[in-house]
Amino acid sequence: MAYRNLAEMFFDRAAVRAAKPRYTVKRDGAWREVTWEETATAVRETAAGLLELGLAPEERVAILASTRPEWVEADIATYACGAVSVPIYQSSLPHECGYILANSESRFCFVENAKQLEKIRTTEREGFELDGTRCSVHVERLILMEGDADGGDVVTLGDLRARGRAALERAEETLAARMAKRGRDDLATIVYTSGTTGPPKGVMQTHGNHLAALESVETIGLAREGEIDFLFLPLAHSFARMLEYHGLWIGTTTAFASSVDAVAHELAEVRPHVIPSVPRIFEKIYARIMSTRESGSAVKQMVFDWAVGAGRERSLAEQERRPVPLLTWGQSTVADFLVFSRIRQVLGGRVRLMVSGGAPLAREIMEFFHAAGILILEGYGLTETTPILTVNRPDHFKFGTSSPRGRTSRRATTSGRKRRRRAGTATAGSTPATSARSTPTASCASPTVRRISSRPRAANTSRRRTSKIS
Repeated sequence: MAYRNLAEMFFDRAAVRAAKPRYTVKRDGAWREVTWEETATAVRETAAGLLELGLAPEERVAILASTRPEWVEADIATYACGAVSVPIYQSSLPHECGYILANSESRFCFVENAKQLEKIRTTEREGFELDGTRCSVHVERLILMEGDADGGDVVTLGDLRARGRAALERAEETLAARMAKRGRDDLATIVYTSGTTGPPKGVMQTHGNHLAALESVETIGLAREGEIDFLFLPLAHSFARMLEYHGLWIGTTTAFASSVDAVAHELAEVRPHVIPSVPRIFEKIYARIMSTRESGSAVKQMVFDWAVGAGRERSLAEQERRPVPLLTWGQSTVADFLVFSRIRQVLGGRVRLMVSGGAPLAREIMEFFHAAGILILEGYGLTETTPILTVNRPDHFKFGTSSPRGRTSRRATTSGRKRRRRAGTATAGSTPATSARSTPTASCASPTVRRISSRPRAANTSRRRTSKIS
């Protein structure tokens, strides 16, 4: 089915998989599964609650929280209202939050807890400085995920959902109408990235940008329906967000890590099939394995080194896509029994593959893990490409590179700059430069849209939003 927007995609997939687990999360020391039907109910109630607060189409809703189920539910609920979501890193400082809220003209903001709420209070109190000018910030409504409201402008997520639940019968028709009006060329989200000099630029990603990426990634086989993917990367980053949308598209069960510090022991608890990460995490795991080797006896070191050598021989045959020799297969089986099975148990014991993005990963590390029976697929992309551009495939990979995905092609323009194009796709439509709201959020933010190129853009390529002082 060719979906028109991300909200439509989510509700359609949720209806088909109603009783199946959508995610698992640790509550009071125990893992709890939540079904697709329960997740869809949470999204509907949140969306209806936003309507009760007066959220209009095209208006901006910011999300300042760590990676958790409520982040995703708030994101999809915003889309269901025909509005635009604006993610903010949970590690952002108050003045950074203020700039994004002002530049995006966010009317509402989901905040995770009292700590994040205080950041908003600080930037509303003190403003932020841009090019020597002090700018003021005001957010009309704050939705608090955890804790109690501290003012009339704050509503807890529980109260918001309760309002939505009470109004759901009359809100359903409005939500359906708004979703029906959102097309692929309509703006879905503004993602701020510091990829250039000066203040962060807001990349304007459409529903079509994301859907085009999902349609292409589906052909690669990164995840399979029913598998568990382990998510701890920040959803404010396009890499993690694309992987979560991919999970919605494919039908995985997402295990949300309690925190980055809890990743090591929670991997063993949830036993995921797919682990997306950034190179730093893989580097730490590799360093810990090598440290364990160094602390072992001479005999254990010898067995470890022999096993790695046997695993590398098998890995090389698979990389070259040739049959594994019988002797190599036998040796690697013994190596797996003696060494590698224990390494995989640290990661839960049933990891099928891991995905690395955000920065280059040393080839030595990828080759080691593949020798141990764990494939790491490395990819490359930009926020402007929503965000994946190229990635290795489970059935066709080369360590140290990111091979083309789908039918994406790269060529050099006459100016010598490289650009990429998706075959068979048309230019995404332009998006509004300002929200439907008439009153600005900040006194000195005058957003404008800067078109990146006059050439046709790929369906998953987006524009940047810049800010100038009036």
